[in-house]
Amino acid sequence: MKNRRIASCGWVQALAMATSVSLGFAQPDEVQTPPAPPAAPATAQIAATFATRLEALSPENPEAYFLLGEEVLDQAADESGRKLAVTLFVLAAEMDRVKAGGRVAASACLALSRTTRAGADRRWLTALARSLDPAQAPPEWTRPTPPTSVDSEAYKVASAIGFVRSGDGGRARQLLGKPEVRAALLRYDTLLSRVGAGTASMIIREADRWPCPECANQRAVKRGRADKIETRLCPICGGNPGPRLSRDSLLAQLRFESWILQGVQRSWGAQIVTDSGAPLLDPDPSGLAMVFEVDARAVYWRNGRWCRSADGSDPAQPDIPIAKPRPKPQQEPSSTPGSSSGS
Repeated sequence: MKNRRIASCGWVQALAMATSVSLGFAQPDEVQTPPAPPAAPATAQIAATFATRLEALSPENPEAYFLLGEEVLDQAADESGRKLAVTLFVLAAEMDRVKAGGRVAASACLALSRTTRAGADRRWLTALARSLDPAQAPPEWTRPTPPTSVDSEAYKVASAIGFVRSGDGGRARQLLGKPEVRAALLRYDTLLSRVGAGTASMIIREADRWPCPECANQRAVKRGRADKIETRLCPICGGNPGPRLSRDSLLAQLRFESWILQGVQRSWGAQIVTDSGAPLLDPDPSGLAMVFEVDARAVYWRNGRWCRSADGSDPAQPDIPIAKPRPKPQQEPSSTPGSSSGS
């Protein structure tokens, strides 16, 4: 029994020594693992790829800047590569504009529109390209139809529906009495019912019901004797002549009218929420470099940076005053809670 205990103790000690030895051999491997070398900056990588061609660029050939910008943009994997492409496009546009060109500058503006996600910037750059080169304008057959005029059938149908909604049955019947307007309303019958705005027969029927038979759309009635007359709210229309429409039906009618009128109107409040009330940018090519914060005089690539002189002694000035196209308003309340905006 004693020998058995000694054997078991020896076995446990041997197992512990083997475990410590295995751990001892594993630790040096983890400590001695060399760290991964730091990756080169993305700007340096993409600039090194095109270093020879960047240094060969010359202001006498704006098209070379544009073509190289296209290649850089295709291979750009991050923001730094995109910024290099933007600089090349802006320089191409500026140098072509100075030479009284147009085609290269217009193409550069269209290429710049692919580098931004802001819809307003894309529209501005497209308008700028068309002002520089009229050939960039779309063909006539792709242009949208002109807005609906006041003499069109669609405008008269929308006006008739609006008169019915306000209880002005007389003017609605005057419009619907014209054969072309009534025929146009009947053509829209399927669309009216599909969007939930009612039907053509319902609109014609409501036009015959109004004005209010009790108050004639005066919204109030007078009762009493000559010496004592009381004015009360009309019991028929309740002071609000016109058919009773639910919120969904009202919105459906407004959507229908906007559609047939090809409306794209937006309120001032919606516009301010969208772009913080940013001013409209004129399609002026002279402000292109200012918008994209590019030093237009630094046209030479020397020693990994843009320079104003061919020998690289005058680098670009990144701290030149820049006029921001969309200054963000300060996030400060205009008035304290409970106070009035007026004085």
